[in-house]
Amino acid sequence: MEVNINQLIQYDILPKNFEEIAKQKFEEFDKNKNGYLEFEECAELIIEVAKFMKYENFFQTDEAKKRLYENFDKNGDRKFDFNEFKEKLAMQFINLYEEKMK
Repeated sequence: MEVNINQLIQYDILPKNFEEIAKQKFEEFDKNKNGYLEFEECAELIIEVAKFMKYENFFQTDEAKKRLYENFDKNGDRKFDFNEFKEKLAMQFINLYEEKMK
């Protein structure tokens, strides 16, 4: 699913400072500052997101984390870049918005 960030901001589904939030979070997890989240860096992110979404028990094994990481890596280059990160983060906001609207 292609995510139109600007449209989601316009409709108040994403906060106005979404890009800033996404960049800050990405840089927090990009420990080696190479512009990508490798599996080891992304594992921390996966755990944090899982706790937030109350799925922490689901991502206990490296295999489960690896499957999720492969899902994050849309273009299959084994690097989770900022655009992929931003899109996945936006999807989480959409999921929360949909839950709130129920």
